[in-house]
Amino acid sequence: MNIKEISRVIGLPYSTTRKYLNTLEEKGLIKQEKTPKGVECDDKAIDILKTLVELVKHEPLSSAIDKIKSSDPTLSVLLERMDKLEEENRKLREIVQIYLSRIDKLENQLMPPKNPKKNLFQRIFKKRSKT
Repeated sequence: MNIKEISRVIGLPYSTTRKYLNTLEEKGLIKQEKTPKGVECDDKAIDILKTLVELVKHEPLSSAIDKIKSSDPTLSVLLERMDKLEEENRKLREIVQIYLSRIDKLENQLMPPKNPKKNLFQRIFKKRSKT
């Protein structure tokens, strides 16, 4: 379902529905997909959004989201693991960049350019010395 359909089903304004869905996605609770029809969500996202709407009636948005996170122990474990994996991925990317720069340096040392271009100053003075 796209956001417009979801807002009709739940009975919220479009802007509020979009805000809640974006917040849930930022917190890692749902996944939205961009399609030619617009942004779409699966049924699980709609169920989580319904729960959020009920909780927001009685408490602030941030505490409602915290309650949703803590209500599903599997979800909180997965979110923690996802955070750890993202951090590990970032560190690995940094290591790869370090090794790539070392490889570039070694390539330049082992295989200097075949025909290095001379700068303008060198070309002018070389021509004068020949004549």
